[in-house]
Amino acid sequence: MKIRNKLFIGLLGVPVIFAGLAVFLIKTNRQVQRNARQVATVEVQLQGLASKLPATFIAAQKAAEEIMAEKRRARLEPMEREAAKSAASDAEALILKSESDTKEILDSLTQITQRSLEEAHQSGSATDIANESEELATLGAIQAGSLRYEKALKKYLEVIRTSPDDADEILNNEVEADYEQQLVPLVQGYSKARYEEVTGMSSLIEQRVSDVSWLVAYSAIGALVFATMTALFLSHSFSLPLKKLAAGVREIGLGRRGAKIQINTRDEIGLLAGAFNQMADNLGRTTVSKDYVDRIIESMGDSLIVTSAEGFIVNVNAATCKMLGYSETELIGRSEHATIHHTRPDGSPYPLTESPIYGAFRKGTVQHVTDEVFWRKDGSSFPVEYISTPIRESDTLVGAVVIARDITERKQIDQELKQARDTALESARLKSEFLANMSHEIRTPMNGVIGMTGLLLDTELNVDQRDFAETIQSSADSLLTIINDILDFSKIEAGKVQFEILEFDLRSAIEDSLELLADKALAKHIELASLIPCKFPTALLGDPGRLRQVLTNLIGNAVKFTERGEVIVRATNEIETETSITVRFTVSDTGIGISAAAQQNLFQAFMQADGSTTRKYGGTGLGLCISRQLVELMNGEIGVTSMPGEGSTFWFTARFDKQSLGSVVVAPVIKSLDQLRVLIVDDNATNRRILCHQTKCWGMVPTETESGQQALALLAAAAAEGAAYDLAILDLMMPEMDGFDLARAIKAAPEIAPVPLVLLTSFGERRHGVIAQEVGIAAYLTKPARQSRLFETLTTVMSGVRMPGAANEAALLSLRRESGGATQDETKISTKLILVAEDNIVNQKVAVRQLLKLGYRADAVANGREAIEALGRIPYALVLMDCQMPEMDGYAATAEIRRLEGRTKRTPIVAMTAHALEGDREKCIGAGMDDYISKPVKSEEMKRVLAGLLTPAGSVEKAAFDALEHPAFC
Repeated sequence: MKIRNKLFIGLLGVPVIFAGLAVFLIKTNRQVQRNARQVATVEVQLQGLASKLPATFIAAQKAAEEIMAEKRRARLEPMEREAAKSAASDAEALILKSESDTKEILDSLTQITQRSLEEAHQSGSATDIANESEELATLGAIQAGSLRYEKALKKYLEVIRTSPDDADEILNNEVEADYEQQLVPLVQGYSKARYEEVTGMSSLIEQRVSDVSWLVAYSAIGALVFATMTALFLSHSFSLPLKKLAAGVREIGLGRRGAKIQINTRDEIGLLAGAFNQMADNLGRTTVSKDYVDRIIESMGDSLIVTSAEGFIVNVNAATCKMLGYSETELIGRSEHATIHHTRPDGSPYPLTESPIYGAFRKGTVQHVTDEVFWRKDGSSFPVEYISTPIRESDTLVGAVVIARDITERKQIDQELKQARDTALESARLKSEFLANMSHEIRTPMNGVIGMTGLLLDTELNVDQRDFAETIQSSADSLLTIINDILDFSKIEAGKVQFEILEFDLRSAIEDSLELLADKALAKHIELASLIPCKFPTALLGDPGRLRQVLTNLIGNAVKFTERGEVIVRATNEIETETSITVRFTVSDTGIGISAAAQQNLFQAFMQADGSTTRKYGGTGLGLCISRQLVELMNGEIGVTSMPGEGSTFWFTARFDKQSLGSVVVAPVIKSLDQLRVLIVDDNATNRRILCHQTKCWGMVPTETESGQQALALLAAAAAEGAAYDLAILDLMMPEMDGFDLARAIKAAPEIAPVPLVLLTSFGERRHGVIAQEVGIAAYLTKPARQSRLFETLTTVMSGVRMPGAANEAALLSLRRESGGATQDETKISTKLILVAEDNIVNQKVAVRQLLKLGYRADAVANGREAIEALGRIPYALVLMDCQMPEMDGYAATAEIRRLEGRTKRTPIVAMTAHALEGDREKCIGAGMDDYISKPVKSEEMKRVLAGLLTPAGSVEKAAFDALEHPAFC
C-alpha cells in the first residue's frame, strides 16, 4: 500500500473514531435519560408511600370503630358474643398492623431524605440543603404526630376492655382530633411537596440530557468534516517529499554515491533526507570496491584460504598457491582437509573430526595451531602455524577463513638456538670442571705452605719468628678458605658433589665446628657456645664433613660480623620418624645484622650484604651460596632472620637417617655426677643456660648466678645449712670480680674452701694456667668447651685427680694475643714517626715490619677517620695511606687533612694501594697525595719514597716537639 493511502487512512481514522465516540455518548446519554426517568419513578413511588399514610391512619380508626361496634353488639346479643369477640380481635390486629406500616413508611422516607441532605451538603447547594432540611423536619413532625396517634389508639384499646363507654369518648375526642387536626395536614403537605419536587427534577434531567446529546452529535459531525479536510491536505503535503526521498535512496542503493536528495524542508523528512545525503558522502569516502579488497588479499604475505561449511575451498590468495605449489583453479572446489591437511607430522593419518580447521565449524570458535604440517602438491610437508576463524551469516556457520604461515625458518632458528644453548651449557660445565681442577692444583701447594708453617711453629722460635710464621699461617688459611669456596662452588655448578653415608655423632660434628673457630672468637672476646637437648638422638647416618662445612661457614660469618656479645649454635628436632630425623640448626649472633634488601640476594653467588668499596668485611661471597646448595642436597632449607644492629639468626634444616640400634654405643651411666649440687657463675645468661642444661642432662642439680659476690653468698649460705655445693664452675671474664679473684675469695674462706673449682674462659693468655693453679682451681678449660670434654673434666675433678696444668697451658699458648717485638737494634731506630692507615691487619703488620726494618717507628690505624684523629694528636712525619678503607677511604681522608692543615703545614702522604692500573697514580696525586706505592710493596720502593719525602732528622724532631706543644688540629 502506498504511503499516501496509508497516511490518508490514518488521518481519516481519527475523526471516524471520534464520530464513533460521539455515537457512543449519544447512546449513553439516552441510557442516562432512562435512568433519570427511573429515578423519577422511584421518587413517585416514594411519594406514593407518603400518600399511603392517611390510609393507614384511616384504617386504624375504622378498626377502632369496629371494635366499639362489636363490643356493643356483644352486649345486646349474647349469642353473637364469640363472633363479636373474634371480630374485635381482628380489628385489634389491624390496628397493630397499621402502626407497623406507618413506622415502616416513615423510616423509608426519613432515610431517603437524610441521604438527599448529605448529598446537598457535599454539593454545597444552600437551596438544596434548606429544602431537604425542611422536608426532614416535616417528617419529624409527622413521626411525632403518628406516635401520639398510636398512643391514643393504645389507650383506647386498654380502656375498651373494661369501660366501653369511656373508650367511645376517647375515640371520638382524642383519636379523631389527633388524626384530623395534626396528622392529616402534615401528611398532605409533605406528599404534595414531594410530588412537586420529583416532577420538576425529572423534567429538568430530561431537558439537560437532551441538550447534551444534541451538542455531542453536532461536535462529532463538525470534527468529522474537519478531520477529513485535514487528512486530504496532509496526505498531499507528505506524499511528494516522501517520493523524492525514496527516489534518492534508490539511487544511493544502486551505488551512485554522488546522488543527492533535493529536500530542503525543516521537518522530519528534511532531516531524514539530510542524514541520507551525509551517509552517501561517508560511503563515498570509506567504501572500497571489491577489486580493491581483492588486491589487498593478494598482496598478503601469509596464506589465506576460505572454505565452505562443508570444508571445500572457495577462495585462496597468491601466497597460498606459492606455498602449496597449486594453481588457484586447482584448489577451488577441492576438499581442504583431503588436499593439504590429511596427514600428521609423523606420517599417520589425520582424521577430519580431529582437525582444528574442522573444529572451527563444529565448535564455532577460533582455533590457533602452531605444531602441525601442510602438504604440498609434490607430496612434501612443511611446518605451519595457522588460525582458523569461523564465518557466520545471521548466526549460521557458513565457512571458515584459514590464515597460515610457513614456519620452517623459525623452526630452524629454534633448533639453532637450542644447539647454541646446549653448547653454552657444555662450555659452562667444562669451565666449571677446569676451575675445579685449577683450584685443586692451587690447593696442593697451599697445603705444603700451611703444613710446613705448622711444622715451623712447633720448633723453637723467638718472638719475631713466631709472629712471622703465624702471619704466614693466617694468610695461607685465608687463601685456602677462598680456594675451598671456589672449588666447592665449581663442583656444585658442575654437578660433581657427592655425599657420603657415614656413621657420625651430631654433637661431635657441631663441637668440631665450634672448636675450629674458637681462636677467632677468642681473639674478639666473643662468647661461643652450643646447645643440644640432652635426649636428642645424635647417632646418625650422613655426611658429617658437609654438615661441618655448612656449620663452619655460618659460624665463621657470625664471628666475623660480631664485634661483641655471643654466637650460639642450637640443634632442635624438626621432624622425627622411626628411621630418620630432620634437624633444625640455628646460628644466632649479636652482630651488625642484615637489612631486608640485602637478605633477598644473600644466598646468591658472589653476593654479600655489604658490597661497597669501603666495606669492612671481606670474602668471596660464595660461602652462603655453597651452604644453600649443600643444604638443598641434604633435603633441607636455609634462611635468615635479621634486623640491622640487632644481630642475625641463620637457620637450616637437614635430613639424616638414624643409626641402627645395634651400632649405637650407649654411654655408660656415670653415677659420680648424679645428684651433685653445682654452682654456675657467669655474667652471660646464655652460657649459664647452656651449662645448666648440660649439667642437668648428667643428673646434677645446678644453681646459677651472674656475679662473684652473689656466688660467695650462695656458697656461704649452703655451707651454713649443711648442704654445701659439691662443685663450682666459674667464668674468668666477669665485671667487678673476675674468676681468679672469686677463686681467691673462695679459698680464703675456710667454710667454703673445700669446694672444687673449674674455670672456663673465652680469653686465654700465657700465665693463665699458672695463675689458675696458684689460686687453687682444679681444672681450666677454654670456651667453647666440648660437652664431652667438660663431662670428662667434671668427672675427673670429682674423682680427686687434678688436671695437668702444663697441658692446659700449652693449649692456651696457641691462643695468646701479644704485640710483636722489634727486629732492629733500638739504637738504629729513627726518631721520625710514621702513620700507617690500612684496614687489613696483615697488611698493617707487613707495613709496620717493613718500616721497622728500614729504621722507622710506625703506628697503625684502620681507616681514614682514625688517621685524621691520630694526626690531631701526634705530628707524624709521614702518612702511608691505603685508598680503599671502611668509614672513610684514603681519598676523602687526604682531602680532609689538607683542609685542616691549610697552607701553613703539609704532612707528606703516600698512597699505598693495590690499584695499579693506568691513571690510578694521577688520581692519587690529584686527591692531594705526594707519592704513590703499589701493592705488594717492595722494601726498595718504600725506601726510595721515604728518602725523597722525609726532611732531615733534626728539623723533623724539632717540628715534632713543637707540634706536641701546639697540635696542628684536633
